[in-house]
Amino acid sequence: MATGSETFGDVDAQSRHLHKFWSANDAVNVSNNTTTFADHNFHGTDFHGVGTFCLVYLLAQFGMSLMNYGTVQTGAYIGLFCWAMLAVLVYSLAPASGAHMNCMVTFTTVLCGLCPLSRGVIYIIFQLVGASLAGGVMVGSWGIQRTLEYQGTGCFYDSSVLTTGQVLVMESAADFIILFLVFGVGLDPRQSHLFGPHLVPALVGLSFGVVAFVNSATAPGYGGVNMNPAKCFGFAVATQDFSTQWIWWVAGLIGGLLQALLYNFNPPWVVPDENTHGEKLRAP
Repeated sequence: MATGSETFGDVDAQSRHLHKFWSANDAVNVSNNTTTFADHNFHGTDFHGVGTFCLVYLLAQFGMSLMNYGTVQTGAYIGLFCWAMLAVLVYSLAPASGAHMNCMVTFTTVLCGLCPLSRGVIYIIFQLVGASLAGGVMVGSWGIQRTLEYQGTGCFYDSSVLTTGQVLVMESAADFIILFLVFGVGLDPRQSHLFGPHLVPALVGLSFGVVAFVNSATAPGYGGVNMNPAKCFGFAVATQDFSTQWIWWVAGLIGGLLQALLYNFNPPWVVPDENTHGEKLRAP
C-alpha cells in the first residue's frame, strides 16, 4: 500500500486536479507526470479543528431544535440538513485543509495511502479538540440539566430496545456504506472524469444525507447512525458519559478497514495490462 510520501505513479491531469481540490493540505506537487506528496504535516490542520467544531455544534443545535419542534418528519429534515451542511462545510474547507472533519474518513484515507500516517494522526487530534470544544459550548448554551435531558441530542440508544451488538452492526454497516460512497464520489481520483472537483462536495453531502435519512428511525430510543466518531466524542464531552464511546469507534474502525481492503484490492493508480495479464501504472 502506498504511503503519503511515495509516488503514486502516473495519474491523469484531471485526477490530480480532483485530489488537489479534495486534499489541498497534502501539498500536491506535479512534475514529470507524477504526483508526490510533500511533508507539510501542520499546514492547515487548524481548519480541521475549526471545521469539526462547526460540524458538531451545528448538529447538536439542529438536534435540539428538532426535539423542541416535536415534528414527526424528523428523518426528512435530518437528510436535508446533513446534505446542505456538509456540502457547505466541504466547499468552505476543502481548498485549505481537505475538509475531513471526521476521524473515520481520515483513518481510512491513511489506510488507502491518500494521507500520510503522521499527518493523519495530527488531523485526528485537531478533530477531537474541535469536537471537545463543541461539547463544552453545548453545555454553555443549554446548561448541564438540559444537556443531560436531551442526551446531547446524538450518539445514544435505549438498551431496553436494542442490544449493543445490534447497534454495532448498524453502525458498522452504515460506516462502510458512507465510506464507499464518499470514496466513489470524491476521494477516488478515477471519478474526476465523471463528477469534477466542483460537484464533489454536493455529492458528499448528499451521500451523508441519504444514509442518515434511511437510518433515522430504525428503533425507538435510538438516535440513528452517527458515521463520525469525533461527533460522538464531542457529545460525550457534553454529557460526561463515555460508556458507549467504544461502539462508535469500533464501528468506524470496521467500516474503514473494509473500505481500505476494497480500495487497495483495486487501487486507482494501476490498470489491467492486457499484454501480460497483470497490472501496470495508469497512463497519463
